[in-house]
Amino acid sequence: MKQTTEAAVLPFKVLELVGLISEKKRLSFEDALYYLYNSKLYHDLDNPSLKLWYCSGLQLFDYLEEEKAAARMLRISRNEALFVISCIEQYRLRGNLSSADVLTMFCELGVDKFLTANFEVLHSQSMEYIQHEIDLFIKKHR
Repeated sequence: MKQTTEAAVLPFKVLELVGLISEKKRLSFEDALYYLYNSKLYHDLDNPSLKLWYCSGLQLFDYLEEEKAAARMLRISRNEALFVISCIEQYRLRGNLSSADVLTMFCELGVDKFLTANFEVLHSQSMEYIQHEIDLFIKKHR
């Protein structure tokens, strides 16, 4: 039985990518495997016409992150995106912080996911109430 180049190289590329994912995303080995195996990139690695095995691990990681970012953008509605942006801006103004710092904190602590997951309940509340809920969430997750 003749093995294809893709099949021979795939385990090494997966190992390299999982290492990068684990390091850069601070995920366990198992979580990093899951992150990669549930991507279009993983399936494309086995496609001989794409010749992705020629790419470096860092290039492949960048492709993977672009794919995941695009998928995240598709899962959030325009109204949810506007809601999260409004919350970031209000939090920034209230705390006299930079929007980049607020965004980083929201992403690291999962505030952005909390806001989108609870959009239906929160978006109809006052901004004071929403900011209070954000403060409680941050306090709980620090």
